[in-house]
Amino acid sequence: MLVDDDPAAREATCDILSTPGHVVVQAASAEDALQAFADERFDAVLTDITLTGMSGIELASKLVEMRYEGAIVFVSGCEPPVISDTRYIHESLPKPYSIEQLQQVIDRVCQAAAERAGRP
Repeated sequence: MLVDDDPAAREATCDILSTPGHVVVQAASAEDALQAFADERFDAVLTDITLTGMSGIELASKLVEMRYEGAIVFVSGCEPPVISDTRYIHESLPKPYSIEQLQQVIDRVCQAAAERAGRP
């Protein structure tokens, strides 16, 4: 799940992530993402921290309330947040980032989430 209120950034990131074989569902807001979670299960969420409406951090809290067990990557052009919540796997990715950095962090958090869930 890719959550970003900037359409150009969302499309570019989606294109990058789709190349190594990830299935990417896009949401323009945290509220849209929560709606998608009602119907589907996602291994990872890549969310901008600063979104119109609900923030990426607020989205993470809502997902935990919904018993989401995947990983969350917070993306920000500002100082990365200090998140002490251990109920979910998370990492921060500062903007700007390279394609390699993005792929590495997604691979890392997906692997960690799979291990936490007992999947290989």
